[in-house]
Amino acid sequence: MTHKQTGLVSDVDMLRSANLKEGVLLRSSQVLSASEISKLGVKSVLDLRAVPEVCQNFSKSSGGCCPCLASPWAKPAKKAKEGLKELFIHPPAHCVTCSSNFAEKYDHDVSVFHADLVASKMRMYIFYEVPWHTKMRCIMAPVMGTTTEKVMAPAVADATKLGYEKLYRLLLEHSKTEIAKGLRVMTKEENFPVLVHCMHGKDRTGLLIMLLLLLCNIEPQVPAPS
Repeated sequence: MTHKQTGLVSDVDMLRSANLKEGVLLRSSQVLSASEISKLGVKSVLDLRAVPEVCQNFSKSSGGCCPCLASPWAKPAKKAKEGLKELFIHPPAHCVTCSSNFAEKYDHDVSVFHADLVASKMRMYIFYEVPWHTKMRCIMAPVMGTTTEKVMAPAVADATKLGYEKLYRLLLEHSKTEIAKGLRVMTKEENFPVLVHCMHGKDRTGLLIMLLLLLCNIEPQVPAPS
């Protein structure tokens, strides 16, 4: 099994399969290396984390004209219906603010797309599933000088409290819209090569990559462990 690792970027399609093209789909943790981005010729970045506050603020101040946050409901009924049709059939629009910030930071032009797999609603489902004492620690986190994320991380890893299997099932059940948004980025050929990442490049990224590989009819045992 061949599995190419380039610094922080893993080329997930370096597999012995006729169904995948080399250098088309990439995964990583946070984007940190400008040289790697340029070397790999990345054209699009799919960020599975929460939409940055600067992007949200831009959208609010400019009347929601950042396409990745545009809502079809902010229109008359007829146009809203057309907007929903576009939303579910066509690929999502790239984020103007984050694409511009990315080009400035990495000196490389890409289209940045957002698909927040752990949005606020999803966080509530996760919170509901953990034991009461973990819930209490989350509530008391600011008083204890820590954060909710730091309290929840061990719980997610612990099968007696939540566990990865249950987390993935929750994501598949309650983040369908965001997962579909991420997958639709892959429907436009001009978006490739696409770099998919979250915080650590494992859970959210791994889940989306798994779905993509299954759609490509790749046998579950074929991908090498990253």
